[in-house]
Amino acid sequence: GVYSFRIQGALHHRYGAARPLGNDRPTYNQLYFLDPQAAKQERERRNPNLKGEILWELGQMLQENHAYARVYKHAFEVLKEQEEQNRGAGRPNEVVTVRMHVDPRKDPRRYNMPTVDEVAVIFPNE
Repeated sequence: GVYSFRIQGALHHRYGAARPLGNDRPTYNQLYFLDPQAAKQERERRNPNLKGEILWELGQMLQENHAYARVYKHAFEVLKEQEEQNRGAGRPNEVVTVRMHVDPRKDPRRYNMPTVDEVAVIFPNE
């Protein structure tokens, strides 16, 4: 699994790249950037002893109910749209950083992410 750690009693977790690097297979948060069927296949490949239908149901449940999953999905759609615009204009894709920010006044031990489909992204050189 992914390593989580505590700093001054607060749970912290570092998310990796949105897409696999080089020829690496997608893992953890990268699965949210895949088509649901492709994510299910990747989960089955990584967990051959688990039932595929249960992995599918769990993946669907996360997509429907988990705020982070919705944010990832929307971020993926924004990045994909930007790549298509760059391709159409003959521009190279920029390296983009997507950061999730939780209001520090809220309880950091909970998932206090926004529940709306809004993601702030900065595209350099535009």
